[in-house]
Amino acid sequence: MFCGNNSQPVYGFDTFTGLPTDWRNGHGHGAFNIPNGTNISVPYNTILVKGLFIDTLPDQLLLFDRLYQCHTPVSFVHIDCDIYDSTRDILFLLGSRFVSGTILLFDELFNYPGYEKHELKALYEFLSSSNMRLIPVGTSGSIDRHPTQDGTIQSFALVVDLEQNM
Repeated sequence: MFCGNNSQPVYGFDTFTGLPTDWRNGHGHGAFNIPNGTNISVPYNTILVKGLFIDTLPDQLLLFDRLYQCHTPVSFVHIDCDIYDSTRDILFLLGSRFVSGTILLFDELFNYPGYEKHELKALYEFLSSSNMRLIPVGTSGSIDRHPTQDGTIQSFALVVDLEQNM
């Protein structure tokens, strides 16, 4: 939806080979694999980059900086990598590029057993190492702090606020 309403390129990063490590029960290493030869249909201004975030983001960011001749800011990040390591890599690699108004959308931040060990843990670590303030935009459901099974809504959006004095 975002790609269709924007003439700027939108980049997607994924291994396309599934989770690089075990996440939780029923979602082990390789879960969410997209078989070779699968046709992935994306809008014209979408560029997909294959590989682990830690392996692909640094080089891609250098290319952006050379192309635009600046430390390229990031306006929207949809974090749907499920596991702690990948979420941590994204936040720490992109954090210096967040500007006031950058939107962070987490897909599996909470509402499943063990949520505190993954995207949420990485977010806490990132925030504790920075002076960044994030303002909750919200979710469309309730948050269960002690889930025994998957909740229906796990996504949560935040907006970066760098204008506020800490």
